[in-house]
Amino acid sequence: MEGGNSSIVRVERVAVRKIQKSYRNEKPPIDPFRPAVLPSFRDRCLAYGPASRQEKSCQIAGRPAPRGEVDFLVDSPKKANFAAHLYAMDETRDFAALYGENDRKVMKTAEDSLDPRVDRVDEIIAYARAAGYDSLGIAHCISFQKEAAALERVLEKEGFRVEKVHCKYGRVPFREIVEGYRGISCNPAGQAEYLREKGTRLNIMMGLCLGHDMIFNEKSDAPVTPLVVKDRKRDHRSLARLRESREDGK
Repeated sequence: MEGGNSSIVRVERVAVRKIQKSYRNEKPPIDPFRPAVLPSFRDRCLAYGPASRQEKSCQIAGRPAPRGEVDFLVDSPKKANFAAHLYAMDETRDFAALYGENDRKVMKTAEDSLDPRVDRVDEIIAYARAAGYDSLGIAHCISFQKEAAALERVLEKEGFRVEKVHCKYGRVPFREIVEGYRGISCNPAGQAEYLREKGTRLNIMMGLCLGHDMIFNEKSDAPVTPLVVKDRKRDHRSLARLRESREDGK
């Protein structure tokens, strides 16, 4: 891979080669890091998801799924290393055995409801419908009251019964939880208990503090999905720092 020439690397049984001839004149060109995947390659392309998802993405992009092996243009040592890790397979372990019956249902529901054209809120709505959930919970930081109320309205408009609870629920004195601390404590365990009593089937977490989110996840009877992750410095957009670091080469 010296001199800037494209190098072709074969990783496992997946072909790593130039973009197929049928797509060479396509504009804009296919991103080599987003290959479409055929059903026959499903077991070798888990990093990009099952074939059904990629065929859906191709349809949305206005192009048919390709026929043949997966295409992947490797034109630098960095990309070659990326490809090797991407398609690495551990043939000695049966990872499928890690998934119980309920896990498999969750994976199927997530796949069946996936649509790259929608935002996270609509994705939660689609998932909840596919799973048959009619009652949703919202556990939010008290500083997100307006946003939580907006989400509640959206979900109710879509036909769900919604229960929401803020982090200061119960007004628990902090000294009762941690000796010597003052003020009113956040109450993630209480939030989980409140939603359990209300019988919610899926709980949405909005901006709980680091650590408190762990407690809520542990205590919640219903499965939990995050909508907002708290990041006080970056207005709750933690990816901004990672993208800045990537651009700076750090």
